[in-house]
Amino acid sequence: MEWLLEWFENNSDLKSNEILSSLNEDFLIKGWIDSFTFINLITEIEEKYKISFNTDELQNEKFATLDGLANIIGDRIEKNL
Repeated sequence: MEWLLEWFENNSDLKSNEILSSLNEDFLIKGWIDSFTFINLITEIEEKYKISFNTDELQNEKFATLDGLANIIGDRIEKNL
């Protein structure tokens, strides 16, 4: 979660308190990032954590919330151990 919070602070106009207050809200619908920035986010996650997301994960509604995304990343990391 810490990495995601830092990433959103660096790639949007949001401050940490704004992000923390909306961990379960859809960050795409809220307009925090656009589709191009979303692709960059996914690429950076995959490179940093040495994981690849499958289609089901990318289409999961939880993928668009920071809390859900953090959980999906954690699950993928555990599977790779």
